[in-house]
Amino acid sequence: LAQAIPHESDCVLIRLMAFGGLRINECFALQWPDIDLERKTLTVRQSVSDVNGRLIIGPTKTYATRTITLPDAIAAQLLTLKDSQSALALVFPSRRGGYRRYGNWRRDVWNPACETSGLNVRPHDLRATCVSLLIDAGASPKDVQAHLGHESVETTMRWYARVRPGRSEDLATRLNTLIAEVP
Repeated sequence: LAQAIPHESDCVLIRLMAFGGLRINECFALQWPDIDLERKTLTVRQSVSDVNGRLIIGPTKTYATRTITLPDAIAAQLLTLKDSQSALALVFPSRRGGYRRYGNWRRDVWNPACETSGLNVRPHDLRATCVSLLIDAGASPKDVQAHLGHESVETTMRWYARVRPGRSEDLATRLNTLIAEVP
């Protein structure tokens, strides 16, 4: 999906949602002081939404601040993005330098990328991608809950965890290794 997007900042945005688990409106509210590229951490403090044509900048959906550690590749892409921007406060600004509007971004960036790549997904589906990847990487459900900023682990597991194709075969291989260790 990211490969179908012509602008590098939007590619980084897509990757951040998929590998960082951020909501799109949290990405739109990100400011450079929220990101510590040396420590490779990102703090989600606020969200931006478009309500009846008016932008509202406020707390996250759960009213909580959370800090996540970024994968090296995403931190590197954010560093490149920061170096290309000239003193902008927002990480993913609109063309005019202000906050982005979801509807415009969806029309101008997301929908064309989905059409080009042949995917039928919503931006929020990338949170489920992140959950599945974290679980595959060995994260506990509680780790994933904290990463996504959910109030309950039940929300995380019920609505976001997905079974990745081929996962059953991978698990069988791992079980074979464990069984071989038993006398």
